[in-house]
Amino acid sequence: MPRILKAYSRDAYVFSSRFVRTVFPKDQDALAMEREDHGNVAENRLGEKLGENERAVLLHLVENRKASITSLATVVGLSTTGVEKIISRLKDKGVLRRIGPAKGGHWEVIMKD
Repeated sequence: MPRILKAYSRDAYVFSSRFVRTVFPKDQDALAMEREDHGNVAENRLGEKLGENERAVLLHLVENRKASITSLATVVGLSTTGVEKIISRLKDKGVLRRIGPAKGGHWEVIMKD
């Protein structure tokens, strides 16, 4: 434990009366590679190319499973109706699934072969 405490700044730790939670920062290059891998895996699984907007929606949902249609529309730069159509297409292709209700649920990006 002392080596871990020395390796990361105090910002990586959240202290409470009973617990210490550690948040390990991820390298920005590793994040970029991970995003690219998720997009490539989805395309390989489908056997077809994803559109730029479909890929952007998927990548955002990989990073934020609880994203709302409104937040996706803001990030991707589309209308909420456009995002709903993309989500519908991704669900039909078997790449995306909603777990739980509209409020309180989350998205699952399916990456298995």
